[in-house]
Amino acid sequence: MDSSTFDNRQNEWRFCTFGNDWAFLTIFSTTTSYDAVASDPRSTNAAPINDLATPAIQFEIPELSSTPSCYVTVERGFGAVQFNVSERSTASPPEEVCPAARAAAKALIGKVPG
Repeated sequence: MDSSTFDNRQNEWRFCTFGNDWAFLTIFSTTTSYDAVASDPRSTNAAPINDLATPAIQFEIPELSSTPSCYVTVERGFGAVQFNVSERSTASPPEEVCPAARAAAKALIGKVPG
């Protein structure tokens, strides 16, 4: 649906967004360190994820979305990759956003260079 690159003068972020009938999946890659992304002061409900064979954390940032949204951030050698699932406001979701974000991370992280 959309892709772009932005640079905040310290670190580069790239992203690509995909949509289905009930949600959007946005995958971000960044040169920002995993620790910096994982410790975002806006995050709530943070929980470590232990089954991805690399450091990972799940959290929400309610102020960034008007619909339920969840982030899974995974450490990579270049920085971090973040999987964000956000509900569309027009469809009834078949599952919660955090399990969907974890499933996307598990399915796709092996395709991302370490």
